[in-house]
Amino acid sequence: MSVTRLAPSRIRSKKPMKGKSHHSYDRGGIVYAYGRIDGKTYRISSGREATKVNLAYVAREWESIIRDKISPKKSTGGVTLEEFGVRALKATEQYRAERTNARYARMLHNQVCPAFGKRRIDDITSLELLEWQGALVKDGGGIDDRRKILNLIFGLAVTEGIIAKNPLANVPKPKKEAKEKEPFTLEEVKLILDTATGWFKNFLTISFYTGMRPGELLGLRWERINFHARRIAIKQQRVEGETGKLKTPSSNRVIEMFPIVERALREQYLETGLANKFIFMTNRGDAYGWLNTIREQWERVLRACLLDYRELYTTRHTFASIALSKGANLLWVSKMLGHKSPTTTLAYYAKYIPQDVTHAPQFLQDFREVTSDYSLNAQNLHRALA
Repeated sequence: MSVTRLAPSRIRSKKPMKGKSHHSYDRGGIVYAYGRIDGKTYRISSGREATKVNLAYVAREWESIIRDKISPKKSTGGVTLEEFGVRALKATEQYRAERTNARYARMLHNQVCPAFGKRRIDDITSLELLEWQGALVKDGGGIDDRRKILNLIFGLAVTEGIIAKNPLANVPKPKKEAKEKEPFTLEEVKLILDTATGWFKNFLTISFYTGMRPGELLGLRWERINFHARRIAIKQQRVEGETGKLKTPSSNRVIEMFPIVERALREQYLETGLANKFIFMTNRGDAYGWLNTIREQWERVLRACLLDYRELYTTRHTFASIALSKGANLLWVSKMLGHKSPTTTLAYYAKYIPQDVTHAPQFLQDFREVTSDYSLNAQNLHRALA
């Protein structure tokens, strides 16, 4: 059986549209580019819908469209997102903290690769990324770090000539709803401290009465405690098993040690002071590094108190909100929290500042009243807050 091959001029569906360049035509609703390059005639789909604008565009860019399709890919052109992603993270790890590198590696493997890992990096579209992001948001999954990883991978792929443009660039970030901070009340603070026991009671007492971040407290060492001057020097933090720099330069600070905090520290000294290392250590003598261990204790205490779950970080918000609501000096609160300036503190806690304050009362006096099992020195507190 013979097959008749028609010359290009006899194929009606490939006839250029009237009034258009001879380098583009409509075939099945898709614009095709055609022309002669290096002595050979090509007819190649542009992938664009057959509109007047697209017909004109393909007619103008026909040669680059065809060359892009027929040019051999670079050796890395068919690489999968997982293969290229591993290389990209490895090549740039010197620019990130060690704990961030570990987190990114886990996130790439566990959260990005299941969706796109086996796909060719030059075959992933903006629409697919938008749909994937929408599903994550709907399920309540975090998106910021995943976008950072993908932007890094696609950005390097553009630099290497593997893809022409970053497909994530056209995918807008989802809008975030600001979560209202819900600090604990003084009565709830008393209930929590009365319920917690042992080292964790000491941990929470220091948290509530200093506003330290959980990671800062985990990274606190005995050498930073000055009982004589009643000062605590905050110089480092422990996050995800690693001891490192504080969140911001302004977080490097020296804060005041109130009597209630001093008592908690002296009690804790009986547990870990002789080791002269970290203040809070496991039974094996290791420093706590993973907040998950602390959170387990935290969840048990809140359940026992019949309180709704709130992040451990809420202890910091509680300190700030109570201090300001009782008239503590804004600059003092800002320094205790390690904020860059009082403006930062205002941005988060302005609503807790009374509008009719005529003097600065001793806000910790109220702590003394509801936390009856601790003894506070009112004179020291008045001097600290004056």
